[in-house]
Amino acid sequence: MKEFSRRAFLTGFSGLLLVPALPKWTSSQRVVSFHVDLTQTLGPCDPAIWANIGYDPIYAVTVRPENRPFWELAQESDAFRYIRCHNAFSDGRPGDPWPYGCRVYSEDAEGNPRYNWQYLDHVLDTWTRAGLKPILETDFMPDALAEGPIVRNYSYGAINTPKDYNKWRDLVYETVRHCLDRYGAQEVRTWYFEVWNEPDLKRYFIDGVERGEPVTPEKVERFCKMYDYFVAGAKAADPQIKVGGPAIAGNEQYFRAFLDHCVRGRNYATGGRGTPIDFISWHGYGTTESIRQKNQRMKQIVREFPELIGVELQQNEWGQRLRRRTESIYSEYEACFLCRSLDLVFHDPSTRVDKFLRWGQPTGGIGRGGWRALTFSLGGALVKLPIFLAYELLAKLGSERVQVFGPDLESAVRGFATRHDLTRTQVLVYHFDEADEEGEGRAALIQVEISGLDAEALMLRHYRIDKEHSNAYRAWERLGRPLNPTPEQMATIQAHAQLELLEPPRYVEAPHGQLSVSFELPVNAISLLMLQEE
Repeated sequence: MKEFSRRAFLTGFSGLLLVPALPKWTSSQRVVSFHVDLTQTLGPCDPAIWANIGYDPIYAVTVRPENRPFWELAQESDAFRYIRCHNAFSDGRPGDPWPYGCRVYSEDAEGNPRYNWQYLDHVLDTWTRAGLKPILETDFMPDALAEGPIVRNYSYGAINTPKDYNKWRDLVYETVRHCLDRYGAQEVRTWYFEVWNEPDLKRYFIDGVERGEPVTPEKVERFCKMYDYFVAGAKAADPQIKVGGPAIAGNEQYFRAFLDHCVRGRNYATGGRGTPIDFISWHGYGTTESIRQKNQRMKQIVREFPELIGVELQQNEWGQRLRRRTESIYSEYEACFLCRSLDLVFHDPSTRVDKFLRWGQPTGGIGRGGWRALTFSLGGALVKLPIFLAYELLAKLGSERVQVFGPDLESAVRGFATRHDLTRTQVLVYHFDEADEEGEGRAALIQVEISGLDAEALMLRHYRIDKEHSNAYRAWERLGRPLNPTPEQMATIQAHAQLELLEPPRYVEAPHGQLSVSFELPVNAISLLMLQEE
């Protein structure tokens, strides 16, 4: 977004029709102006950049009664594109009726592999019916294939290396081959297969380290060997399958050593030099600024390897830190966190990634703030949270980004715009104070000037997410936070669990293809203006 002179801008557009009339403001209230030029395009606006979610455990969340309605909501919303989970290969806890893992591999008495696709098929069928494409982690190690005494993580997945790398390669091959047979090559070639999760951490990989502990070459080598055999198996099933990793938590030594191996190391599976990598992945949690800085550091490491320029970059775990389990996860604050993060990806090349994915849970209970839940369970029903509605809001963006002139990237009030064509445009403006979880600061007065419209009369729809709109959580708070709401209370709560308009839709005039819209925007709020010829 480019800065501009407000005085010159308003002079140049002094003849525009204001819709509605500019709200009254005091001298202490901030006025923020934007100019959207529909004739200047910036490239495609692809939901696959942001419309991605992840959770754990992979199987149990698709079968537990309290979780099942989520998949219907996801299908109806069409707001999500990719999904990622741990434990596709894990056995999980013995005797658990809803296992954490998919239990795909075992061996008979003679040590011959046996494959069971029952649980994995159920998961993939659930996802694809909901319109989601997998980023399929091939973790954790099946018990029958684990080397040495089994070491388990929190989900009872084995974090061991394989006892037989050829069997590991064959497991990956059979998994990819099964997916190709079941879903077809055209579909599966749009998926991603990822070798593991956070191998730099001791809790997820037997050769991982504690945070801050130095990494030795030996700590990386067995993971690189696993990766080589993983790639060999996947590419043997179909050379066009997309493979990658390392899904690093953040250890930069580990990251650099892995990339160096992919570019110039000896391939353990083939004996050749280097290993294919179709996407490079890492994770980031914290504030939007700390995540931004981490992306900058990780991208700088990637640039040390010219051979990797152009390889897809994924931050496929992302979100607020949960140390305090803050209930801002449930509120309009989390929706603004998403929009701010997307704004940085759009407008700061140094932090730009091809995909980022929100890690959390599809559903959560009211209490400590949840594990970045998208919905919460109340009164025997699932209720969409503002973050779910933010994804639905972003799904309304057009297919092409267009130029917006306005405040610089460090401003609390920012915006971006898209179009389908010159008669259908979308302008999103957000006001986010990351230090003010309750949004108690002063609202801003927003002026949006649009030029380049190819129509002189359009329908305006103004969607809003704030404390009062599209916010079932705040509605529940206003009712006294009932744990067992009455039917009337549930109806009120659910009425706010959908995108709401700030005002009724109406026709507006755009003489000479130019239009001005003004409105007030509270702290931690999002407006989406949708204009189209009807």
